[in-house]
Amino acid sequence: KASTLSKLNVFADIDLMERQMFLKILTNEGMLSQIGNDMYKFSHDKVQQAAYQLIRPLDRAGLHLEIGRQLRKKTPTVTELDSMIFTIVDQLSRGLDLVTD
Repeated sequence: KASTLSKLNVFADIDLMERQMFLKILTNEGMLSQIGNDMYKFSHDKVQQAAYQLIRPLDRAGLHLEIGRQLRKKTPTVTELDSMIFTIVDQLSRGLDLVTD
C-alpha cells in the first residue's frame, strides 16, 4: 500500500527536508519505490515486514493507536475521511486494548 508524503507527515517528528532526505536514501537503497511526485511504497512485502519487526512487540499497539488518532485528527474534510476511514479504523482497532477514553 502506498503512502503520500502528506500522510507520512502525520507520523514523523522530523521536519520536511529531513524526511525527504530519508525517503531519498531509502528509495536509492531499493527499500522504497516512488510512485508519483510524493507517493511511496515499500518495494516488497518482505521489506515492509522487516521494518515492522523492528518495532518492539510491546510498542506496536500503542503505535497503531497513535497512528489512528493522528490520522483522524489530521483528516480535515468528510471527503478525505471517507477515503481514509478503513485505514483509521484498522489502526485504532490494533490499539483497542489501550483505549481508556
